[in-house]
Amino acid sequence: MQIQSAKLDEVGGYTVVTTKGKTLFIPNEPLNKEYRKVQEWIVQGNTPTPSDEDTMTLANYKERAETLEKQKGKQMFIDYVNELDTSEADAATYKSSMKAYLISNVKDPINAAINRAEVDAAKAAVDWGSVITP
Repeated sequence: MQIQSAKLDEVGGYTVVTTKGKTLFIPNEPLNKEYRKVQEWIVQGNTPTPSDEDTMTLANYKERAETLEKQKGKQMFIDYVNELDTSEADAATYKSSMKAYLISNVKDPINAAINRAEVDAAKAAVDWGSVITP
């Protein structure tokens, strides 16, 4: 896939137009092959078009914020499992801790927000590093 242009969508994925004119919808999933190609394209100095965040509903803004934070947590878990010699029991314990943190420190505060400023404040308070590793 050769990328001609990319535009962020409301939940952190991309709408990509290839050099052959094909339009692809790439989800915000770091393990997705096409997603990684978009990231490489960005590293090469290209810039995706921003999402239509200004016209985004509060519900979509919340969904995007939650999805992006969830992706950060997933990546931390993947790094933990890949970088350390962890047992399955330790990995399961860490995953449970991360899920509990996601609910109490990400989902609940974002869902309770009544405007974008409160969503942004909830995101700023997230500290994935505070999740205790076994």
